[in-house]
Amino acid sequence: MGVIKRQGIINTGLSYIGILIGFINVIFIQPHFLDPEELGLIRVLYSFSAIVAMFLPLGIGNITIRYFPYFRDPENKHNGALGLNLTVAGLGFLLFGTILVLCRETIKEQYTDNSPLFSDYFYATLPLSFFVAINALLSIYCQSIFKSSFPVFLNDVAIRLLTILWVSLYYLKLFSLDIFIIGFIVQYFLQAIALLIYIHIVDTPGYSFKIAFIKTLNIKAVVKYGLLLAITSFASLGIKFIDMVILGHYVTLAKVSIYSVAVFIPTIIEAPLLALEKISNAKVADEWSKQNLKEISKIYSESTRYLTILGGLLFLGIVLNIDSLFKLLPHEFGEGKTVVLIVSLSTLFNMVTGLNGSILFSSKSYRYGSYMLFILLILSICNCLILIPLLGINGAALGIAIASLIYNLLKYFFILKKYKMQPFTNKTAQIIIVLLCAGSFVYFIPHIENAFADIALRTVLITILYGSGIYLIKVAPEFHKYLPWHKQKK
Repeated sequence: MGVIKRQGIINTGLSYIGILIGFINVIFIQPHFLDPEELGLIRVLYSFSAIVAMFLPLGIGNITIRYFPYFRDPENKHNGALGLNLTVAGLGFLLFGTILVLCRETIKEQYTDNSPLFSDYFYATLPLSFFVAINALLSIYCQSIFKSSFPVFLNDVAIRLLTILWVSLYYLKLFSLDIFIIGFIVQYFLQAIALLIYIHIVDTPGYSFKIAFIKTLNIKAVVKYGLLLAITSFASLGIKFIDMVILGHYVTLAKVSIYSVAVFIPTIIEAPLLALEKISNAKVADEWSKQNLKEISKIYSESTRYLTILGGLLFLGIVLNIDSLFKLLPHEFGEGKTVVLIVSLSTLFNMVTGLNGSILFSSKSYRYGSYMLFILLILSICNCLILIPLLGINGAALGIAIASLIYNLLKYFFILKKYKMQPFTNKTAQIIIVLLCAGSFVYFIPHIENAFADIALRTVLITILYGSGIYLIKVAPEFHKYLPWHKQKK
């Protein structure tokens, strides 16, 4: 796991810097600098655009992840893999952009009553969808050449800094809402330019793809894989954003803004998994191409152990500080506490199940994962349509959490039955026991009135108690050598 560990550590560090910036943005900047309706607007705009963006590449991003090992040839500019990606994405934009324009009135009508601002700015979704799709493809290309850290920096750090700057300038009344939305889109255009420049610095990309080379592949299998995984990607991203899109129909943009802030907070828990996946996807695909099941099983087991340790610590940090965290937000955002608890539990379970997605979708059985995920998207939509009218924003969180739980269980049991791999050991149970003991102790400590002091105290106690427990039960002894007192012993 040398490559995975090295870039995984870098990516995790960048992700946490990004989360810190995002935390400042979501807790201290946006809720105070934007009206709730304006904050809800940019959340729905981005969520809608992100879902559309999954259709634009027509599956070429997934094809790149799986088949880039066959394209890889630096001397021949990787047989024009980058040019193939951009060409297909351009064709996809023409197709789905046309569909959006033709269906614009029907879509806008769904938001007229509760979210009229979204209807007013509907056309902003066209360029935003395009740039989000291009950035995703360029990031996948970087992952395929094992250069994933710079895209992580751009997406998790640079974009969030630009957002803070732009929101702050808008708060100072330096320009109108129209200009604000244009600037919001432009930052994703700048991200695409930066990625292209970076790729030309670290690689020798080719824009002229060779039909003769492509014919050497099993085109039917490649196209089938790409289209199926396009549906899969839509389902995966749909589960992430469909709640926000449906909420915009049933509740006001002000409620959407409360929900968007609440669901951001638990992303801290999932950051190590997302960072690890950015490099492990390509690595696991490489191992599948060699049929190295032993190494894949090792990656699966170790990722689960490390992610459970980190996920447990971060889960405790969120749920035990939830009251003080919401003291930092405007009073009306307190409605989002239950959303945080629901999403935090769901996210922790996702961490505990490790890299099951990378393993399943890089294998020959990828289609079964696609079937699972697409069915679960339908389940998520149905859950939201039923639960949001009954429970509001809590219904959206619960609907997505149920879908995520079922999906992870299905992936786990499928990999266990098909490939005889399962990542859990008695160490997993020990980590959970430490989590419960440390959490129970800190939960009963009285709160301090000052929110910052209370968060600091509880965070220190959680870190000491949980960290000590993890150290004593020796669930990750390979990292003990990095501790100061172990170096002193040597």
